[in-house]
Amino acid sequence: MPTDTKDERNVRRSRTGAQRPAASAGQRAGTSAGQRKNSPRRMTKKERQRLHRKRVIQVWIRRIVVILILILLIILIVLGVRKLFSKSEKVSAYGLPDYVTEEYLDVNKYSRPKVPLLSVDSIVIHYTANPGTDAEANRNYFNNLANQDGVENPTYASSNFVIGIDGEIIAAVPIDEVAYASNQLNETSLSIENCHPDETGQFTDATYQSLIKLTAWLCHHYGLTSENVIRHYDVTGKACPLYYVEHEDAWTQLKADVQTEINRLNAENVASGDAAASVSETNGTVASEADNGSTAESGSEDVSGTDAENTGASKAESVSNENADSESVSAELQSQQSGAE
Repeated sequence: MPTDTKDERNVRRSRTGAQRPAASAGQRAGTSAGQRKNSPRRMTKKERQRLHRKRVIQVWIRRIVVILILILLIILIVLGVRKLFSKSEKVSAYGLPDYVTEEYLDVNKYSRPKVPLLSVDSIVIHYTANPGTDAEANRNYFNNLANQDGVENPTYASSNFVIGIDGEIIAAVPIDEVAYASNQLNETSLSIENCHPDETGQFTDATYQSLIKLTAWLCHHYGLTSENVIRHYDVTGKACPLYYVEHEDAWTQLKADVQTEINRLNAENVASGDAAASVSETNGTVASEADNGSTAESGSEDVSGTDAENTGASKAESVSNENADSESVSAELQSQQSGAE
Protein backbone atom coordinates (compact mmCIF):
# COMPACT_ATOMS: atom_id res chain seq x y z
CA MET A 1 0.00 0.00 0.00
CA PRO A 2 1.53 3.33 -1.11
CA THR A 3 2.40 5.79 1.60
CA ASP A 4 2.11 9.55 1.41
CA THR A 5 5.22 11.45 1.12
CA LYS A 6 5.92 14.33 3.43
CA ASP A 7 5.22 16.83 0.67
CA GLU A 8 1.82 15.30 -0.06
CA ARG A 9 0.81 15.48 3.57
CA ASN A 10 1.78 19.13 3.73
CA VAL A 11 -0.30 19.87 0.66
CA ARG A 12 -3.37 18.13 2.14
CA ARG A 13 -2.98 20.00 5.45
CA SER A 14 -2.76 23.36 3.69
CA ARG A 15 -5.89 22.60 1.67
CA THR A 16 -7.92 21.73 4.80
CA GLY A 17 -6.85 24.91 6.57
CA ALA A 18 -7.84 26.99 3.62
CA GLN A 19 -11.39 25.60 3.74
CA ARG A 20 -11.93 26.86 7.32
CA PRO A 21 -13.52 30.34 7.26
CA ALA A 22 -12.01 32.94 9.52
CA ALA A 23 -14.16 34.23 12.41
CA SER A 24 -15.77 37.52 11.56
CA ALA A 25 -15.59 40.64 13.70
CA GLY A 26 -19.32 40.30 14.48
CA GLN A 27 -18.87 36.81 15.82
CA ARG A 28 -16.01 37.96 17.97
CA ALA A 29 -18.12 40.86 19.27
CA GLY A 30 -21.03 38.49 20.05
CA THR A 31 -18.79 36.21 22.02
CA SER A 32 -17.50 39.14 24.04
CA ALA A 33 -21.07 40.41 24.73
CA GLY A 34 -22.15 36.95 25.92
CA GLN A 35 -19.28 36.83 28.32
CA ARG A 36 -20.23 40.26 29.70
CA LYS A 37 -23.86 39.16 30.04
CA ASN A 38 -22.95 36.18 32.20
CA SER A 39 -20.71 38.24 34.47
CA PRO A 40 -22.40 39.85 37.65
CA ARG A 41 -23.52 43.44 37.26
CA ARG A 42 -22.19 45.93 39.76
CA MET A 43 -24.98 47.51 41.90
CA THR A 44 -25.48 51.21 41.95
CA LYS A 45 -25.06 53.22 45.15
CA LYS A 46 -28.82 53.55 45.65
CA GLU A 47 -29.28 49.82 45.27
CA ARG A 48 -26.59 49.16 47.84
CA GLN A 49 -28.21 51.60 50.27
CA ARG A 50 -31.62 50.02 49.73
CA LEU A 51 -30.20 46.55 50.38
CA HIS A 52 -28.45 47.79 53.51
CA ARG A 53 -31.65 49.29 54.90
CA LYS A 54 -33.51 46.07 54.20
CA ARG A 55 -30.94 44.03 56.06
CA VAL A 56 -30.98 46.44 59.02
CA ILE A 57 -34.78 46.21 59.23
CA GLN A 58 -34.63 42.41 59.15
CA VAL A 59 -32.07 42.40 61.96
CA TRP A 60 -34.24 44.66 64.14
CA ILE A 61 -37.34 42.59 63.45
CA ARG A 62 -35.50 39.48 64.59
CA ARG A 63 -34.31 41.27 67.72
CA ILE A 64 -37.82 42.51 68.56
CA VAL A 65 -39.29 39.04 68.08
CA VAL A 66 -36.65 37.53 70.36
CA ILE A 67 -37.28 40.22 73.01
CA LEU A 68 -41.04 39.65 72.88
CA ILE A 69 -40.56 35.90 73.24
CA LEU A 70 -38.30 36.44 76.26
CA ILE A 71 -40.83 38.81 77.86
CA LEU A 72 -43.61 36.28 77.30
CA LEU A 73 -41.53 33.51 78.85
CA ILE A 74 -40.76 35.69 81.87
CA ILE A 75 -44.46 36.50 82.33
CA LEU A 76 -45.40 32.83 82.11
CA ILE A 77 -42.71 31.89 84.62
CA VAL A 78 -43.82 34.60 87.05
CA LEU A 79 -47.48 33.58 86.75
CA GLY A 80 -46.58 29.94 87.23
CA VAL A 81 -44.52 30.64 90.33
CA ARG A 82 -47.22 32.89 91.75
CA LYS A 83 -49.88 30.24 91.14
CA LEU A 84 -47.67 27.62 92.76
CA PHE A 85 -47.17 29.66 95.91
CA SER A 86 -50.78 30.88 96.00
CA LYS A 87 -51.93 27.33 96.64
CA SER A 88 -50.44 27.51 100.10
CA GLU A 89 -51.29 31.16 100.76
CA LYS A 90 -54.61 32.69 101.74
CA VAL A 91 -56.16 34.74 98.99
CA SER A 92 -59.23 35.79 100.98
CA ALA A 93 -59.21 39.39 102.14
CA TYR A 94 -60.92 38.15 105.30
CA GLY A 95 -58.71 35.12 105.88
CA LEU A 96 -61.43 32.59 105.09
CA PRO A 97 -60.51 29.00 104.19
CA ASP A 98 -60.39 28.09 100.52
CA TYR A 99 -63.54 25.96 100.63
CA VAL A 100 -65.62 29.12 101.12
CA THR A 101 -66.77 30.99 98.00
CA GLU A 102 -66.87 34.73 98.61
CA GLU A 103 -69.82 36.38 96.84
CA TYR A 104 -70.56 39.40 98.98
CA LEU A 105 -73.82 41.27 98.71
CA ASP A 106 -73.91 44.75 97.27
CA VAL A 107 -73.78 47.34 100.04
CA ASN A 108 -77.35 48.44 100.80
CA LYS A 109 -79.45 49.29 103.86
CA TYR A 110 -81.72 46.24 103.57
CA SER A 111 -79.23 43.36 103.66
CA ARG A 112 -75.67 44.66 103.92
CA PRO A 113 -75.53 47.99 105.77
CA LYS A 114 -71.73 47.75 106.09
CA VAL A 115 -71.93 48.31 109.85
CA PRO A 116 -68.94 46.82 111.72
CA LEU A 117 -69.47 44.10 114.29
CA LEU A 118 -68.79 45.01 117.90
CA SER A 119 -67.48 41.50 118.61
CA VAL A 120 -68.03 37.85 117.76
CA ASP A 121 -69.37 36.11 120.84
CA SER A 122 -71.53 33.45 119.22
CA ILE A 123 -72.26 31.55 116.01
CA VAL A 124 -75.99 31.39 115.24
CA ILE A 125 -77.34 28.49 113.16
CA HIS A 126 -80.39 29.05 110.91
CA TYR A 127 -82.26 27.18 108.21
CA THR A 128 -83.59 28.84 105.06
CA ALA A 129 -87.21 27.64 105.48
CA ASN A 130 -87.62 27.48 101.68
CA PRO A 131 -87.03 23.80 100.81
CA GLY A 132 -85.25 22.78 97.62
CA THR A 133 -83.38 26.02 96.92
CA ASP A 134 -79.60 26.20 96.79
CA ALA A 135 -77.05 28.50 98.38
CA GLU A 136 -76.71 30.72 95.32
CA ALA A 137 -80.46 31.31 95.10
CA ASN A 138 -80.68 32.37 98.74
CA ARG A 139 -77.64 34.59 98.43
CA ASN A 140 -79.22 36.26 95.39
CA TYR A 141 -82.49 36.71 97.27
CA PHE A 142 -80.66 38.65 99.99
CA ASN A 143 -78.88 40.72 97.36
CA ASN A 144 -82.12 41.58 95.56
CA LEU A 145 -83.54 43.08 98.75
CA ALA A 146 -81.53 46.16 97.80
CA ASN A 147 -84.27 46.98 95.28
CA GLN A 148 -86.87 47.98 97.87
CA ASP A 149 -86.66 51.75 97.84
CA GLY A 150 -90.22 53.06 97.98
CA VAL A 151 -91.65 49.83 99.38
CA GLU A 152 -94.01 50.55 102.27
CA ASN A 153 -92.88 47.67 104.51
CA PRO A 154 -89.42 46.62 103.27
CA THR A 155 -87.73 43.42 104.39
CA TYR A 156 -84.38 43.48 106.19
CA ALA A 157 -82.63 40.11 106.02
CA SER A 158 -79.25 38.52 105.30
CA SER A 159 -76.69 36.08 106.65
CA ASN A 160 -72.93 35.97 106.84
CA PHE A 161 -72.87 32.50 105.27
CA VAL A 162 -75.21 30.26 103.28
CA ILE A 163 -74.58 26.50 103.00
CA GLY A 164 -76.20 24.63 100.10
CA ILE A 165 -77.72 21.16 99.84
CA ASP A 166 -74.54 19.86 98.19
CA GLY A 167 -72.33 21.38 100.88
CA GLU A 168 -71.24 24.47 98.98
CA ILE A 169 -70.51 27.44 101.24
CA ILE A 170 -71.05 31.05 100.14
CA ALA A 171 -69.89 34.03 102.20
CA ALA A 172 -72.55 36.71 101.63
CA VAL A 173 -71.67 39.28 104.31
CA PRO A 174 -68.06 39.77 105.50
CA ILE A 175 -67.20 38.37 108.92
CA ASP A 176 -66.47 41.84 110.28
CA GLU A 177 -69.88 43.26 109.31
CA VAL A 178 -73.41 43.04 110.70
CA ALA A 179 -75.89 40.72 108.96
CA TYR A 180 -79.63 41.03 109.59
CA ALA A 181 -80.27 37.52 110.90
CA SER A 182 -80.19 37.15 114.68
CA ASN A 183 -82.17 40.05 116.08
CA GLN A 184 -80.55 41.56 119.18
CA LEU A 185 -77.37 39.52 118.57
CA ASN A 186 -76.73 40.98 115.12
CA GLU A 187 -73.83 43.10 116.34
CA THR A 188 -72.11 40.35 118.32
CA SER A 189 -72.60 37.19 116.28
CA LEU A 190 -72.06 35.54 112.91
CA SER A 191 -74.95 33.77 111.18
CA ILE A 192 -75.04 30.63 109.04
CA GLU A 193 -78.10 29.84 106.90
CA ASN A 194 -78.48 26.17 105.84
CA CYS A 195 -80.43 24.90 102.83
CA HIS A 196 -82.46 21.68 103.11
CA PRO A 197 -84.44 19.44 100.75
CA ASP A 198 -87.91 19.23 102.30
CA GLU A 199 -90.37 20.54 104.85
CA THR A 200 -88.78 18.62 107.74
CA GLY A 201 -85.84 21.01 107.70
CA GLN A 202 -83.47 18.06 107.91
CA PHE A 203 -79.99 18.83 106.52
CA THR A 204 -78.27 16.60 103.97
CA ASP A 205 -75.02 14.91 104.95
CA ALA A 206 -73.11 17.33 102.71
CA THR A 207 -74.75 20.35 104.32
CA TYR A 208 -74.16 18.97 107.81
CA GLN A 209 -70.47 18.28 107.31
CA SER A 210 -69.88 21.69 105.74
CA LEU A 211 -71.70 23.26 108.68
CA ILE A 212 -69.50 21.39 111.18
CA LYS A 213 -66.35 22.38 109.29
CA LEU A 214 -67.25 26.07 108.92
CA THR A 215 -68.64 26.47 112.44
CA ALA A 216 -65.56 24.85 113.99
CA TRP A 217 -63.26 27.03 111.90
CA LEU A 218 -65.08 30.18 113.04
CA CYS A 219 -64.94 29.06 116.67
CA HIS A 220 -61.24 28.30 116.34
CA HIS A 221 -60.64 31.64 114.64
CA TYR A 222 -62.41 33.65 117.34
CA GLY A 223 -61.40 31.53 120.33
CA LEU A 224 -64.89 30.14 120.94
CA THR A 225 -66.16 26.68 121.90
CA SER A 226 -69.26 24.71 121.00
CA GLU A 227 -71.00 26.38 123.94
CA ASN A 228 -70.95 29.56 121.84
CA VAL A 229 -72.85 27.81 119.02
CA ILE A 230 -76.57 28.54 119.31
CA ARG A 231 -79.79 28.28 117.31
CA HIS A 232 -81.95 31.15 116.16
CA TYR A 233 -84.51 29.45 118.39
CA ASP A 234 -82.29 30.16 121.41
CA VAL A 235 -82.44 33.88 120.61
CA THR A 236 -86.10 34.45 119.69
CA GLY A 237 -87.96 31.22 120.36
CA LYS A 238 -88.65 30.68 116.65
CA ALA A 239 -88.49 27.10 115.37
CA CYS A 240 -85.25 27.68 113.49
CA PRO A 241 -83.47 25.55 112.48
CA LEU A 242 -86.65 23.48 112.55
CA TYR A 243 -85.23 19.94 112.66
CA TYR A 244 -82.73 20.81 115.39
CA VAL A 245 -85.45 22.44 117.46
CA GLU A 246 -87.77 19.44 117.16
CA HIS A 247 -84.91 16.94 117.73
CA GLU A 248 -82.90 18.10 120.70
CA ASP A 249 -80.70 14.99 120.58
CA ALA A 250 -79.63 15.87 117.02
CA TRP A 251 -78.72 19.39 118.19
CA THR A 252 -76.69 17.99 121.07
CA GLN A 253 -74.83 15.72 118.65
CA LEU A 254 -74.21 18.61 116.26
CA LYS A 255 -72.55 20.64 119.01
CA ALA A 256 -70.47 17.62 120.02
CA ASP A 257 -69.27 17.20 116.43
CA VAL A 258 -68.39 20.89 116.28
CA GLN A 259 -66.34 20.58 119.45
CA THR A 260 -64.51 17.53 118.07
CA GLU A 261 -63.49 19.54 115.02
CA ILE A 262 -62.51 22.53 117.17
CA ASN A 263 -60.26 20.26 119.22
CA ARG A 264 -58.65 18.93 116.06
CA LEU A 265 -57.98 22.44 114.77
CA ASN A 266 -56.62 23.56 118.11
CA ALA A 267 -54.33 20.53 118.27
CA GLU A 268 -52.97 21.13 114.79
CA ASN A 269 -52.87 24.90 115.28
CA VAL A 270 -54.04 25.66 111.79
CA ALA A 271 -56.26 28.45 110.52
CA SER A 272 -58.36 26.27 108.26
CA GLY A 273 -59.54 22.67 108.46
CA ASP A 274 -58.37 20.38 105.66
CA ALA A 275 -61.06 17.84 106.34
CA ALA A 276 -64.27 17.73 108.28
CA ALA A 277 -64.29 15.62 111.42
CA SER A 278 -66.08 12.33 111.21
CA VAL A 279 -69.65 12.93 112.28
CA SER A 280 -71.88 10.50 114.13
CA GLU A 281 -74.45 8.43 112.31
CA THR A 282 -76.98 9.82 114.77
CA ASN A 283 -76.50 13.42 113.70
CA GLY A 284 -79.97 13.72 112.18
CA THR A 285 -79.07 14.13 108.51
CA VAL A 286 -80.64 12.81 105.35
CA ALA A 287 -78.58 11.20 102.61
CA SER A 288 -77.72 13.16 99.48
CA GLU A 289 -76.48 11.86 96.16
CA ALA A 290 -73.06 13.40 95.69
CA ASP A 291 -72.84 12.56 92.00
CA ASN A 292 -75.85 14.51 90.79
CA GLY A 293 -76.40 16.85 93.72
CA SER A 294 -79.97 15.66 94.22
CA THR A 295 -81.44 14.76 97.59
CA ALA A 296 -82.64 11.33 98.56
CA GLU A 297 -86.05 12.57 99.62
CA SER A 298 -88.39 11.82 96.72
CA GLY A 299 -90.90 14.42 97.82
CA SER A 300 -88.43 17.33 97.91
CA GLU A 301 -88.80 20.09 95.39
CA ASP A 302 -85.64 21.01 93.48
CA VAL A 303 -85.66 24.73 92.80
CA SER A 304 -82.82 26.22 90.77
CA GLY A 305 -81.14 29.48 91.57
CA THR A 306 -82.90 31.11 88.63
CA ASP A 307 -86.31 29.90 89.78
CA ALA A 308 -85.70 31.20 93.28
CA GLU A 309 -84.78 34.60 91.90
CA ASN A 310 -87.79 34.74 89.58
CA THR A 311 -90.24 33.84 92.31
CA GLY A 312 -88.66 36.47 94.59
CA ALA A 313 -90.42 36.98 97.85
CA SER A 314 -92.96 34.18 97.22
CA LYS A 315 -90.25 31.51 97.21
CA ALA A 316 -88.20 33.01 100.05
CA GLU A 317 -91.04 34.57 102.00
CA SER A 318 -90.37 32.37 104.98
CA VAL A 319 -86.77 33.58 105.04
CA SER A 320 -87.92 37.16 105.30
CA ASN A 321 -90.46 36.20 107.96
CA GLU A 322 -87.72 34.50 109.90
CA ASN A 323 -85.32 37.41 109.66
CA ALA A 324 -87.60 40.41 109.16
CA ASP A 325 -87.46 41.19 112.86
CA SER A 326 -83.65 41.62 112.64
CA GLU A 327 -82.85 44.75 114.64
CA SER A 328 -79.77 46.10 116.34
CA VAL A 329 -79.25 47.56 119.78
CA SER A 330 -77.51 50.58 118.31
CA ALA A 331 -79.44 53.68 117.24
CA GLU A 332 -78.02 53.46 113.72
CA LEU A 333 -79.28 49.93 113.13
CA GLN A 334 -82.61 50.69 114.76
CA SER A 335 -83.20 53.53 112.31
CA GLN A 336 -82.29 51.30 109.37
CA GLN A 337 -84.58 48.52 110.56
CA SER A 338 -87.57 50.60 111.60
CA GLY A 339 -89.93 48.38 109.63
CA ALA A 340 -88.25 45.06 110.35
CA GLU A 341 -89.98 44.03 113.60
